[in-house]
Amino acid sequence: MKVSEIIDELRFMVENGDKIPLTKKVLIDSDYVLNLIAELEEELPVAIGEAEELLSKRQEILDDAKNRADEEIKKIIAEVDVVKEAQEVANEIRVGVNEYADEVLAEIESGLEKKLNEIRKNRTELQPKEHLEEIS
Repeated sequence: MKVSEIIDELRFMVENGDKIPLTKKVLIDSDYVLNLIAELEEELPVAIGEAEELLSKRQEILDDAKNRADEEIKKIIAEVDVVKEAQEVANEIRVGVNEYADEVLAEIESGLEKKLNEIRKNRTELQPKEHLEEIS
């Protein structure tokens, strides 16, 4: 019999046994009760052992789950750090590209201004000299 069955049997005997009038006492078969107690003594260590084994397995499962969760959290944190670092590098590259583009455009602008001035000078030189004398 299982521990729970033995306890149910003992409870049944107490609840349904012959009652002694004017008291809360019940008549029970002492040999039968002692046999149930002996069975209980045999079954309890087995049941306790099974319960301890279940608790141990439960703890192993919880520890394993915690370790896996910790590892996943570490991976996520590492991924977030990599993303942040990549964003920082991308921003630095963007700033560098913008600075370089501005320098190149400034050089082109300067070169174009020199060429424009040169063109103006050449056009002025191409003007007829009479026309210049009239103006002066």
